[in-house]
Amino acid sequence: MVAGNQSPVADQTINLSTDGMAFDPNLIVVPAGGTVAFVMTNPDRIPHDLTIDDFNGERVNVEVQPRSEVNFFFTIPDSPGDVRFYCSVPGHEAIGMIGILRIE
Repeated sequence: MVAGNQSPVADQTINLSTDGMAFDPNLIVVPAGGTVAFVMTNPDRIPHDLTIDDFNGERVNVEVQPRSEVNFFFTIPDSPGDVRFYCSVPGHEAIGMIGILRIE
C-alpha cells in the first residue's frame, strides 16, 4: 500500500463498495506492476474494512466508516496470482464478505 501526503499517479482506478455483507465487485482484476487507486465507499450504517493478510510482505487494513468513502493506493506486485481480501470486522468474513484481487 502506498501512503503519505502525495498521491501517486495511478495506472488504474477501482471503485469498490460495501453492499451489506459483501464487496461490490468481489473480483478485481489488475495488471501486474504499476499503481492502482481504490475508491472504497461504505453506504452502510456499520463500519467495514478491507484486509489483506500478506500483500508484498505486509498486512493491509483499510477502514471505512459508515456512510463514508476512503481513497488508497496499492503498488501491485510484478508476479501474477490471486490475493484474497476480506472484512475483518467480527463476523463479516464468516458471512461472506470476501473478495479476490487477481493480478494478471
